[in-house]
Amino acid sequence: MKITGNGLDANNLIVKKRYRPHGDDGCLICGGKPSTCYEFYCVRKTSEKVQMKSQYQKQVTRTYHLEQTVSGMLCADCIRFGGVTNILMGVVVAIISVGVWFLTQRLGIGLLILPIIGLLFAVYGVVTGVRRRLRRPPTREDGDDTLREVLRARYPGYEKYMTRDEWDKQPNKS
Repeated sequence: MKITGNGLDANNLIVKKRYRPHGDDGCLICGGKPSTCYEFYCVRKTSEKVQMKSQYQKQVTRTYHLEQTVSGMLCADCIRFGGVTNILMGVVVAIISVGVWFLTQRLGIGLLILPIIGLLFAVYGVVTGVRRRLRRPPTREDGDDTLREVLRARYPGYEKYMTRDEWDKQPNKS
C-alpha cells in the first residue's frame, strides 16, 4: 500500500484526484485554508459476551477500548468529493447486478432476488453519494468518514476505526 508524505492512502480516489503537496497548515489533502478539524478513533475489542435470549436468538455484547484518536483538517471540497466514491461504487454494483441478472436469465436459474438486492445497494450508494456531494456545509459525520477513509492506511492493526458518532452509540466502551 502506497502512502504519501503526510500519511494519506495514495490509492484512495480522493487523494488521487485532489492531493497537492503543501505545508502543514490547512486541509490535509489539498492544503485549502478554510478547513475544519475532524477525527476518528482506533479501537480494540476488549471483551465479548454471548447470551442466549431464547433457543434461536443470542445477544452479543462487545466492549471496545479507545486506543488512539486521530484528527486532521479537511476542507469542504475534499469532503464533498468523497461522495464521488459512493457514486462510482453504486454504479459498479449496478452493472454487476444487471450482469448477474442477465446470466441467471440465460442459464434459466430463478435467482431474481440477488440482482434486486444488488440494485438496492447500488441505488443506496448513488443516493448517499449525491447527497454527500451536493450538501453545502458538510456534516461532522461526512468529515469524520472522509478522514477515516484517507488515513486508515496510516494506522494499521486495529480491529475497528470508528467515527465520533459510532463511538458515542457504543453501549459498552472503556
